[in-house]
Amino acid sequence: MAAEFESATRPVFRYRVAIAVLMQLKPGMTAADIGAGSGFLARLMAGHVGSTGRVIATDRIESMDES
Repeated sequence: MAAEFESATRPVFRYRVAIAVLMQLKPGMTAADIGAGSGFLARLMAGHVGSTGRVIATDRIESMDES
């Protein structure tokens, strides 16, 4: 599944770093990734909010929340 979502052919995956930068996330912030899919953007967001922050990731497809 990750190979399907985490592919350079998908613009959202290709530009994930730029997306996270545009969000202006800072350590200690709480952020949400709704429709997180495999969680590739949520993992990147977690690096920006650090250990004092929190990222909540969810997807409408329940099996995605378990990955």
